[in-house]
Order: sequence, then C-alpha cells, then structure tokens
Amino acid sequence: MQKKQFWRKIRIMSNEIDIPTWISEKFKEYYSKTFISVYEIEKREFGFGGYDKKIEYRHLSFSSNSELNKKLALDGPHYVSYSAAYYLYPSARPMQKKNWLGADLVFDLDAQDDKLFFPFTSPASLEKIKQKMLILLNILLEDFGINKNEIELNFSGSRGYHLWVKSPQIKPLGRYARKEIADYIDGTDIDLSKFFKLQQFDEDFQLLGPKPTDSAYAKRLFNLIKNLFKDDKRLISYFGKNFSKAALKQKALADLEKGQWTLFLQFDRKPTPEGLQKAKEKFILALNKFVESEAKLNLGWDVDLDTQVSADTSKLLRLPNSLHGGSGLIAKTIPLDKLNDFDPFKDALAFSMQKEQRIKTLLDIPAFSFGGKDFDKIKKETIIDLPEAYAIYLVCKKAAIVLE
Repeated sequence: MQKKQFWRKIRIMSNEIDIPTWISEKFKEYYSKTFISVYEIEKREFGFGGYDKKIEYRHLSFSSNSELNKKLALDGPHYVSYSAAYYLYPSARPMQKKNWLGADLVFDLDAQDDKLFFPFTSPASLEKIKQKMLILLNILLEDFGINKNEIELNFSGSRGYHLWVKSPQIKPLGRYARKEIADYIDGTDIDLSKFFKLQQFDEDFQLLGPKPTDSAYAKRLFNLIKNLFKDDKRLISYFGKNFSKAALKQKALADLEKGQWTLFLQFDRKPTPEGLQKAKEKFILALNKFVESEAKLNLGWDVDLDTQVSADTSKLLRLPNSLHGGSGLIAKTIPLDKLNDFDPFKDALAFSMQKEQRIKTLLDIPAFSFGGKDFDKIKKETIIDLPEAYAIYLVCKKAAIVLE
C-alpha cells in the first residue's frame, strides 16, 4: 500500500507521468536498436524484473537470440537476468525438473556503499572494485591457467563487475568444488608459514621461502616483499632494525632472489634449535602483520568475493549488455585488455548526452562527472534540464522524477 501511495504522489508531481512505465518506454528504445547474443541461449533460464524487484518472475526460456531480443524490445523490462547454469529444460519447475547440465563459474564483485554518496556509487568506489577485479582476473589466469578466451567480463550496470568462466573443465563442477576455488582466491585457511622451511645443519641453518621462479601465492608474496625493500622505513617497521644496515639489506635482497630468507630471522645471540623455531614464528607474525596491514589485496585476500554466488550452480546474474533498472546504464561487456581504462559513467551509457530531459530532483544530488561532463551539486526539489542519459540515471536511482 505504501508503494502505491508513493507512486500516486509521484504521478501527480510528474504531471501524471507513470515513472516505471516511462522507464520501460526508454528501455524499449534501447532494445529496439540493440541485439544481444547469448551463448547456448536455448539452455539458459531467464528472469525479468520491474521497478521494485530485480526478479519478479523467472523460469523463462528462449529458443533463439532473435526471440529474446523481440521480447526485450516489446516489454522493456527494467532488469534482465540469466542463469550461469545450462539446462535441458530451462523453463521447467521446480528446479529439479530442469535437468542441470553444468554451469559457468561466476564472480560478482560489488563496490561498498559510500554513505556520503548514497544512493549513488562514487567513482572512487567503482575504481577500487575495478582494481580488485583486475587482481581476480590475474589470479584466474596465472594460478589456474584459465585461457583468456574462456573468460567474459562485464560491468554489472550499477555497483561492480561480473566475471564468467566458460570452460569445459569448469562446467561440470559442483557447489563444493566451486566454493573451494572461491576460498582459494579469497585466501581462506591459507597459512603463510607453509611457504617457508627452516633447515638446520650441525653448525648452520637457513630459512627457505618463495623465489622469483615460483607461481601463484608464493610468487606474489615474493614480489610484495621485494618491493618492500624500496622503503627502508616500512621494511624496518615490520622486520626489524637489522635492515637499517645497508650491507645486510643488500645481502638479504640478493639472498631473496635465491629463495633464501635467513636474514629475516632476528637473534640477540647464537640461536639454539628452540630459538630458531621461535625466530621463525616471530618472522611469520611480522609477515602476517604486513599482509593484514597493507598487502591483503595484492595477494588476492581482499578481493571481497561473494563466495556464495560463485558456489551457486543455478545463480541468475545480469544479462551482459542489458540495461540496469537501478541506473539506466548498460551492463556492458568489456574486453579483458580494456578493463583498466573502463569508466562506467562514460563507457556504459545507453542514452544521449546531447538530447535534454526535464526532471525534478527528490534528493540533494552531489557534484558528479557523467558522460564526460562535470555537473555541479543540485539541491532537492530543483527543476532542471539535464542530458537525457544523466536524467535517466537520476530517475532510475529514485533521486528524481521526470517532467514533460
């Protein structure tokens, strides 16, 4: 009842314009000029959503991409999602009757809400989550050896990015195996001490650890510590005052290249076997402190994966190149080598920045860069003409209403 009352007020304020219908009409314009292609579409389940719910109904299927695109142009749904899974009977219900054939492995990374920017997602937050996606992508390529041609990447249309691994080796994996992959990337249960081996001889000892020829976590850990040698203050703060000595620091760096970490062990006197073990434990504590303080992201441990999404073998996610009803932006497919330069507020626009649309703001709008233009703050209840793409963005965010 509250939603109906809200929209009754909105329609009055908007000269009888029904906002959800107006958005659908705009979306129809986009879909009538766009053709979206889905791999093995006849095996996918689809879900459509409206203004207030991202998936209002699901268990839909299409026999061809042409059939799907005709439906999108006819209905202009606010949200379109499709399954990571492949089914023999994708429209069957309940789920058991669909006859699961396998699924893509998906990763969903979303930016954290910025309270000062709410309900919008700040460019800084989107940039941060993009850097996390770049790290995730590198782990998939380097650690798992996944072929670039088997990875598809798209902007979610709102707060983040979706990555799809479409590999014959991945397709049959169950929930447990998928969660193990996500847990590995997220650093769950990884013990840094396992990367180091303390060897003791009659009169000597050495600590062996990651080296430049290693791969995966060991290689990333090696590179992190090697880079730390460029900053004396930070190196000493984590691993002790011995590194203030130039000669020792130089030798430690040379040893590091051979996988020898012995000089990271700190002693006041000649160590006993028990003292060696305690020195190693102290080093591991210092290493963990360094990683927790400033290196989790570089190892992949701060990517902020939603492991439940990756483990879900029947998950519905935004259809790439469809529109997001909460922003009016395209859930745009991004070539892997273009991700670093991708700017959602320039590269994912579906509507014109030349044509104008009159709106009335319902909230205070922060200063914003959109479509390559800088916009000043706009106060609540301001009537203003804005570029169509920006106006639709604000209306979809429920921050404005459209005026004729």
